[in-house]
Amino acid sequence: MSDPVDELPLDPRKAKSRFLAYLKDDVFRLNFYRAHMLYFIIVIAVSSVIVYGEGVKNGPKEYRDSHLSYMDALFLTCSAMTTTGEMTIRYLKLLFNIL
Repeated sequence: MSDPVDELPLDPRKAKSRFLAYLKDDVFRLNFYRAHMLYFIIVIAVSSVIVYGEGVKNGPKEYRDSHLSYMDALFLTCSAMTTTGEMTIRYLKLLFNIL
């Protein structure tokens, strides 16, 4: 895309059409990196809903009489997907109601 200062004297409709063409051609084109990030986001979102549902149903009541907050489930699944191993809850207690 050209310098925005060069586009100032253009007609606003032409500038809009150039900007939309830039978005279509460069920004919204799916490459390996964007597909990889999209995969991470979708897997984390789906698995966090699954963990949250399981935690609400079977988890222990530790914090303000709630089983598991969604932020804890999201953090847990994000750290599991990125293999950092950080947890805000005891995972075995969530799954098996032990310890």
